[in-house]
Amino acid sequence: MDSLLISDAERFFIIQGTELGCRLDGRSEKDYRPVEVMTGILNHSAGSARVKLGGTSVVSCVTIEIGSPSFDQPHQGRLIIDVECSPTATPKFSGKSGSEIADSLKATLSSAFTPGCLPLELLCIQPGKQCWVLYVDLLLLESDGNLLDAASLAIVAAVRTLKSPSFVYF
Repeated sequence: MDSLLISDAERFFIIQGTELGCRLDGRSEKDYRPVEVMTGILNHSAGSARVKLGGTSVVSCVTIEIGSPSFDQPHQGRLIIDVECSPTATPKFSGKSGSEIADSLKATLSSAFTPGCLPLELLCIQPGKQCWVLYVDLLLLESDGNLLDAASLAIVAAVRTLKSPSFVYF
């Protein structure tokens, strides 16, 4: 986690830039990074999306299966998030630090996407017995800041385009 901390020089640079209203990439303090969201990019998944936020790029893929609800939320489905960092996304992702960043991001996203954030009660099949479990896999392809924003947007975009599996009853 220490690799995510910034040096005194970086802190000074950020403070000065904020006070002067300028950024390294030329945007003003009120300008957003360009956002691009593409959904349905993976044909063999229940939902998928690619988000580009400035120079950051994240792909999300949702798979769905029937499972058991958690004991503390028997009337809701479950959302399980996994994060992988491409070692080519940035030098910070190579080696052990990439897995540390992925673990940190996974923990943050898992705590952010609580039952109040998504309507997980819609995923309940039989209270206390069966529910839909959504597995969201994120791949960080490029990193140029705003990783948490891009990852969150990729999750929401993929879940919103979710296709439920079709069933054949005998």
